[in-house]
Amino acid sequence: MKVDLSIDERETVDDMQRKLTEALGGKLDALVLYGPATWGDRADGEVHLLIVLADAEVATLDALAGPLAFWRRNDLPVPRLVTRAELARMSDVFPLEIADLGAHREVLVGADPVAGVVVDDEHIRLQCEREITEKLLRLREGYAECGGKRRTVRRLLVESFPDFCLVLRGALRLYGVAVPDRGIDVARAFCRAADLDDRAFVEVDALRRSRGEPAPIAEIFARYYAVLARAAGIIDGLSSSSSQLPRKGATP
Repeated sequence: MKVDLSIDERETVDDMQRKLTEALGGKLDALVLYGPATWGDRADGEVHLLIVLADAEVATLDALAGPLAFWRRNDLPVPRLVTRAELARMSDVFPLEIADLGAHREVLVGADPVAGVVVDDEHIRLQCEREITEKLLRLREGYAECGGKRRTVRRLLVESFPDFCLVLRGALRLYGVAVPDRGIDVARAFCRAADLDDRAFVEVDALRRSRGEPAPIAEIFARYYAVLARAAGIIDGLSSSSSQLPRKGATP
C-alpha cells in the first residue's frame, strides 16, 4: 500500500532511503514504512521505519550511524533494526506489532519481509494481557508522581492513548471484530464488544486533537483510568481458543 504522507514527510523518507542504500549497499535487505502514519490517524502521525538487514554484525551497525543521525534530526523514532530471520521468529514475542505491521505497511526496498509470517491468537492474547497490565501500572505511577498537575496529567493521557490502542487492536482480533484504522475508532469498537462506556476515550481523543478539554482534566483521568482497569480485567479473562471467547477456567 502507498502511505498518504505529507510532502515534507515523503521527502524525508525518500532521503532516508537514499542514505540507507548508499551506506549499506547489499546489506540493506528490505525497508518498510509502518506505524501510526500508515493507519491514517494523523493525531498519532509518527513515521516509523523497519530496516531489515542482511546481517546484524557490528560493521553493518557502524554503517548505519549517518542515516540514523539524519533520521533523528528530523525528530522521528529510532528505526527498528532486524534481520529477516529474526523478524520471522518475532511473531510469538511481539505478535501485536507483527499483526499491525502485516495490516498496514509500505515496502520501500526489497521483498516484503512480513509476507507469510503467521501470528497465533494465543500469542496475541498473552501479549494483550501483559501489555495492558504493564501500561496501566505506568499510568498509575505517572499520575501518583505528578501530584495532579494539570499539564502533566494531560500529557499522560495524550501520550498513553496510542499505546493502549495497540492493545485494544489485539483484543479486537480476539473478538473476531474488524480492526478500524483510527485509534478512537479502535477504542470505541472495543467498548462495544466488551460492553463498556467509551466516553473517556472520546474525551482523551479530543485532547489529542487539541479540541480543548471537554471536562476538568481530573475527571477525564478518573474515567479513563476506570475504564482501562475494567478493560484489563476483561482482557485477562479472554481466551483465544474459540470465537465465543469463554473466560479462562470456564467449563464448556
